[in-house]
Amino acid sequence: MKLIFSQLDPKPNKPIAILYSLPDQNISDDIQHQLDVIYEKYQNENADDEPIAYHSGPYLSYIFKAESAWDSGVKETFMLTLYFEEHENTHFFSSVVRKTISDLQSLPNLTKIISVNTPHADKESYAILGKVIKILTEGYFEASKLHATYNLGLSEVLILGDKGSGKTSIVDYLIHGDFIPQSSPTLTPQVYQLVYDQVDFRVLDICCEEHLQEIFEDHPIEKGKLPQAIVYVIDASKNVDELDQSMEEFDYWMKFLSEKYSKSLFLTVPILILFNKVDLNPAFDLDSYSSRFSPNISGLRLKYAASSVKKGLGLNDNFSWVIQQVKVTQKH
Repeated sequence: MKLIFSQLDPKPNKPIAILYSLPDQNISDDIQHQLDVIYEKYQNENADDEPIAYHSGPYLSYIFKAESAWDSGVKETFMLTLYFEEHENTHFFSSVVRKTISDLQSLPNLTKIISVNTPHADKESYAILGKVIKILTEGYFEASKLHATYNLGLSEVLILGDKGSGKTSIVDYLIHGDFIPQSSPTLTPQVYQLVYDQVDFRVLDICCEEHLQEIFEDHPIEKGKLPQAIVYVIDASKNVDELDQSMEEFDYWMKFLSEKYSKSLFLTVPILILFNKVDLNPAFDLDSYSSRFSPNISGLRLKYAASSVKKGLGLNDNFSWVIQQVKVTQKH
């Protein structure tokens, strides 16, 4: 994990200046490039004075402004970034970053630290830099403590369904709270860590039987452990006449999964059947579509629901149902 404090310069072709980072190591070209991308997005989308958050993969960045110590009425732009080595639930750390920014903004003449490495630096600039380092260090260790202790009560959720139905986008939305367009299909098993409603999940994003065999037999989480919940995603933009293949695949997967679990255990597994992309089908009717996806296994804990990851509809409520069902199961 890294905490990176940067100054953002509006001048064209001017790189972002890294003012301080923890650990105090060289910033890689890849990280520098990603910071540039985030700042470019900020310039194109927003000029608000309030701190603006950007969640992108393992990056959590907040861009904020502070009054210039030299020019009255002018504000300097800064960015505070938490970078993780892996895909993380960056929302979980937002409160720490916002508190760190608030502490930084409370420093009089914060922007004087910009001059520390110039011939014009004075004693006050160095004194302010010392206070900034103290605030950043406290923020870094708060985030580190959070990172070390939030992996409690682990559960696993398996996501299956139609190709192109938005499975990975759903995972990204749950992690980052925003729709992230996918440029390519999922070609390898993906394992994401997701803290949701105070429960730590590992989400398995799978596209095919080969991937599922790999997950069940030797996946990177815990060999031989079966998922405690299943989310099956169906492309709701298909009309009822286009669902034959989806229905065949659904029946296949339900039979396949029922053979992986013991009969008594499979009946306890919550299964969310999620019709995604309903925004693209004005004629969508949940009852009509649900009736076509009824497994030939009685007694299953099923929930049928509709969603639009692009619009952010129907995801939080329905995933909360999955969590509550897992909690109920774990009590038994």
